[in-house]
Amino acid sequence: MIRTWVVGTLLVLAPVVLTGCAADPSGSEMVMGEAAGTAEAPDAAQEETQAPPDPLATPDAPAPSSADPATGIRITKQGYEYSAPQGWVEITKQMRESGQDIDTAVGEAMSGATTVRENLNVVLTPAPGGSMEAYEAIAADTLKFMVKDLDVYDRTVIDGREAVHVGGVAEVGNASFFFEQYIAEKDGTMYAISFAVDLATPEAGRRELIDSVLASWKWPA
Repeated sequence: MIRTWVVGTLLVLAPVVLTGCAADPSGSEMVMGEAAGTAEAPDAAQEETQAPPDPLATPDAPAPSSADPATGIRITKQGYEYSAPQGWVEITKQMRESGQDIDTAVGEAMSGATTVRENLNVVLTPAPGGSMEAYEAIAADTLKFMVKDLDVYDRTVIDGREAVHVGGVAEVGNASFFFEQYIAEKDGTMYAISFAVDLATPEAGRRELIDSVLASWKWPA
């Protein structure tokens, strides 16, 4: 059975998919996303007098996740560290050898993979100086080659830093999976944290997996 994993690469923000050991050249750019909150509909009594929301207003800071931190292997790099889900292994070397410009990557053991090898990878690039809103605005167009119906979610907090959050069902070649990406900035560097999760994984399981990694994330001084 073919096993597939996805690698995220920042800047133009588009993931690259690997099938077996060969890179699929169809995925050449990666995702940069952000999340826009959905405004609540006004009630009938206020509908006529309530002013429309200011598109330039600064949104309230999102609340951090309350998930328990992942308890798998600990990945420590200059500027950040995180724990993988239990049973996952480091695949940074394999990803780099396949030509992917990633900083770190972890994924489920091959013995546990079905069609898609669930994984997480981190890509670092110089921060281009754009706003969160700008990233949210370009995410859908940037990722449309892979995710036809991209959702821009509410922003989240990763160890005290606000992060853009996008995701949706992705199709690359014969592989389909759920793709989620978080974009955060620290000290002039953009961090793209990308997850590829098997579509067979229930939404609750996907949230538990992703949120546990984010709960383990640290930005050392």
